[in-house]
Amino acid sequence: MPVDKKEKIDPTSPGSAMNDLLSRPEWEIRSFRYGDIVEGIVVSKSKNELLVDIGGKSEGMVTDKELEDSFDTFRSLKVGDPVLCFVLHAEDEQGYVVLSLRRAEAEKIWMELKRSMTDEIPMDVKVLDFNKGGLLVELGAIRGFIPVSHIDRVHFPDNSGRGDQGFRGGRDDTLSSMVGMNLQAVVIELDRRENRLIMSEKLAHAGKSRGEQREAMDKMKVGDVLTGTVTAVLPFGIFVDLKGIEGLVHISELSWGKVSDPQEHFEKGQEVQVKVTEIDLENNKVSLSIKDLLDDPWKESHGRYSVGETAKGLVTKITPYGAFIRLEEGMDGLIHISETTGPLVEGETITAKIISFDPEQRKLGLSMKQMDQELKTENPKPKTAKAAKKQTAKEKTESATEAEVEV
Repeated sequence: MPVDKKEKIDPTSPGSAMNDLLSRPEWEIRSFRYGDIVEGIVVSKSKNELLVDIGGKSEGMVTDKELEDSFDTFRSLKVGDPVLCFVLHAEDEQGYVVLSLRRAEAEKIWMELKRSMTDEIPMDVKVLDFNKGGLLVELGAIRGFIPVSHIDRVHFPDNSGRGDQGFRGGRDDTLSSMVGMNLQAVVIELDRRENRLIMSEKLAHAGKSRGEQREAMDKMKVGDVLTGTVTAVLPFGIFVDLKGIEGLVHISELSWGKVSDPQEHFEKGQEVQVKVTEIDLENNKVSLSIKDLLDDPWKESHGRYSVGETAKGLVTKITPYGAFIRLEEGMDGLIHISETTGPLVEGETITAKIISFDPEQRKLGLSMKQMDQELKTENPKPKTAKAAKKQTAKEKTESATEAEVEV
């Protein structure tokens, strides 16, 4: 059938050769905007220039300072290698998309962090600073945090060195000494929207994977009594290994009595029995107690103490409002400043009267003043000879007066 010369044929109509050609993926026309992250293939590389095929018949150029990143990516790239780039300009005077390796670094790091969390791959980080909760670390342009409970115990002194500066100075000195160190850690929590990155050095060196640890923690229950081995003795408590799961016994959970220095009571490698008090699956933490397995001195104290009786104790602490008196291990009473008879000294042993007692609230009040007043009443001071003579004369006068009245 002859073609009507007046009829126009649309080259992009379905079925046309040009439409088929344009519909191929390699001919897809892409548009780029500032801030886009694109992945391309290295086409050519020179001393200060990198040409990248970013698809859709588009090529991008990376030059000068934009070639530099903390991973030293440019040096290791070869023709044919894939590379991640940041779009700076959609097109320059020569028609190239202007790209940056340096600004793509953050995106690359976030991708690596996600892989570290998924596959439990350790990453190299540098310690920038510390606070009482742990270490502030840096990975390229991204900053993260390693909690104290996730720092490897090798950094903390054990009780083989009593004079170790780290222990003597406490946790802060130990953490301070780690500033500037390069560590390996795995990601345990990641939220790019909140710019939140939590890492664990301990898990990077652990024998069990996070999945295995989670499985073991799932089998634990609050209230379980377990036997473990002390892995670290620190100023704030001890860490105990429970067959691959490490838990913390805080200093307040070591004993019913006051513990000033855990190292005086525990040593690394010691076997201890503990009770599980809390399981935090989200943060991979287990809290333990030794105190809960010991007899509470307050529970059976009714038969030993009662109001009105006297008790002997050791002055353990002086405060502006009074002093604390240790009657027995784990049981302290308070003597208010208004109930003292003079200055007290720490380490002094005193005897005082119990004036209040509430075992349920774990409160016991003492008084030296009331005890002294009672002693004075029961045992009055002997009178002097002059006072006795005066009293005798008075008694004689009173007797004579009575006799006169009777007459």
